[in-house]
Amino acid sequence: MLGGTKKKEKGVILDRPPSLTLEQMIEDVEAADPDDYVFKFIEALDEDVETFSRANEEEDDEVDDSEDEFYEVRDTFETDPTFVFETIDQRYERMCEFVKERDGLLANKKSMEESCQLLNDRVASTKDQLEKLKFDVHKHLETHQTPEFPTISSQNTHSSCEVGTD
Repeated sequence: MLGGTKKKEKGVILDRPPSLTLEQMIEDVEAADPDDYVFKFIEALDEDVETFSRANEEEDDEVDDSEDEFYEVRDTFETDPTFVFETIDQRYERMCEFVKERDGLLANKKSMEESCQLLNDRVASTKDQLEKLKFDVHKHLETHQTPEFPTISSQNTHSSCEVGTD
């Protein structure tokens, strides 16, 4: 081995099947299922090309510089004419107004979200207080006896006792 030269190693070459002949390719295509997605895709491409070609041919045939025809077509658009014919400076000003309006709406959104969060916190606090109150009432009722409700007969005896003491 001489200095400075390197021996290159050959990589492993995999065996490939032999290439198909043109006749074999045509045979495969003819024998293929007509519903194969490849054929559907190619048909769609062909249709798009045909449609595009026809549209260009019709446009070339129908080119007419008549101003009347332009304005007849223009009348069918529902576009604000001031928007169509504004200058670049006017359009820039309108876009600046849109951006300012959007920024204001975003600021309002943030303020509303903060207010909603504050309300949600208050609702949670109120729910906690309600649960504590329910617990306290339940505990009170368990520890203290509820007095008997007065009845008509017990009221009559009670009032006759009071009458008799006078």
